[in-house]
Amino acid sequence: LFLINLSTHDGPNIETKYLLVVGIKNETNCCNFLLQNLKIMDRIQNKSFLVTGGGNGLGLVFVQRFLQDGAKIVVIVDLESKSIAVRVNELEREFGKGRIVYLHCDVSNVQQMEETFAKIWNTLNGVDVVINNAGILNDWKWEQTIGVNVNGVVQGSLLALKYMGKHNGGKGGTIVNISSIAGLDVYPTLPVYCSSKHAVLAFSRCLQENFEKTGVRVLVLCPGVTRTSLIDDLEEKSLDLVDEKHFENFEDRNPKQSTEYVVKAMIKLLLKGPNGSVWVSEAQKPPYAVEFPPYRKVIAMIDIEEVAGKEAMNVLNAEFGRNRAVFFHCDVANNAEFDNTFKKAVKTLGGLEILVNNVGVINENDFGKAIDVNV
Repeated sequence: LFLINLSTHDGPNIETKYLLVVGIKNETNCCNFLLQNLKIMDRIQNKSFLVTGGGNGLGLVFVQRFLQDGAKIVVIVDLESKSIAVRVNELEREFGKGRIVYLHCDVSNVQQMEETFAKIWNTLNGVDVVINNAGILNDWKWEQTIGVNVNGVVQGSLLALKYMGKHNGGKGGTIVNISSIAGLDVYPTLPVYCSSKHAVLAFSRCLQENFEKTGVRVLVLCPGVTRTSLIDDLEEKSLDLVDEKHFENFEDRNPKQSTEYVVKAMIKLLLKGPNGSVWVSEAQKPPYAVEFPPYRKVIAMIDIEEVAGKEAMNVLNAEFGRNRAVFFHCDVANNAEFDNTFKKAVKTLGGLEILVNNVGVINENDFGKAIDVNV
C-alpha cells in the first residue's frame, strides 16, 4: 500500500493531493499506474474544457468523461435546445453545480463564436483545452455542412489560439479537432462531408507547425463509423447523383463502433499525444497514430499470389501510411488480363512514373510458362 503526497506550490498557495495505491504487488505495475494517474491529474483533473457540439452524440460523451476524470469545469457550446438543457441539469445533479456551463452558440456564425469565446475568457478566465467537435452530416445541406464542419473548426481553433497562445500573452493549452476516417480517405458516398473532414485535417496539420511560438498543442482525432445519430439514414443524406453501388457492403467495409471506444481514444490522445498527433479510432480497435511521410507517392503491386499480395499491401500501409500501397491480382502471363490490370493500376495511381518489371519464375519442366512470365 502506498500513500503519496502530491503537493503543488503556486506562490503562497499550496494545493495538496493524495494518491492512495492499494494492492499492487509489482513495482513496474505500480510505476505505470502512478504515471498514468499523474498524467490524468496533469492534463485532465482540475483543467477547464470547452466542447463545441457538447450537448449531443460524441460531444456529450466527451463531456461526461471529462467530468468523471476530474475536470474542473466543462463548457458546452451548442445550439439552444430544451433537450440539451435537460441533459445539463442531469449532469449537474450527477457531478455538482458549477462544473458545467452551457452557452448557446451556432459555431458557423462568426459573431456568435467571437462573443462566446470572449465571454468564456472574461467570466471564466478561459479554458485549458478546446475540443472542436461540432459537426453535421448531410450533403444536401452542403453550405451548412461546410459552415459547421469547416468554418466552425477554423474559427474555433483561431479563437483558441488567440486566447491561449503564448505569442498573445496566453498560457498555452491544447486544441483537439475532430476529423474522421473520411478525412484520411475518399468516400464517394458522401463527397461534401468527406471533403469537409479533409479540410479539418489539413488545417490542423498546418497549425501544428506553430507550437514553438504558441505553446498550444494541436491534436486531431479521426473516429471511424460510430453509433450516433450522425450516421442515421445515410442514403437520404447523400446526393442523388451518388451511385447506389457505393452503399453496397458499406457496413462490412466500415464496421461500426460504440462511442466508448472513441472516448477512450480521446483520453489517450490527451494524455499521450505530442503536438501534431493524428489518431484514428475505428472498428472497436485500440486507437493508433497516423504517420504522414514527407512523400505521398503510391505504389501498385501486381501479382498472381492474391493472399500474399494483400498481406504485403497491409504491411506497407501500416508502416508508411494509409493507402500508400495498392494491390491488383493478375496473371501476367495472360496478355488480356495483364493489359486490363495495367490500365486499371495506372488509372488508380493517376499516372505512372516508374515501372519495375520484377516478376519471374524458374521452372525448366514448364519452359512455356517460364517464357510467358519471364519474357
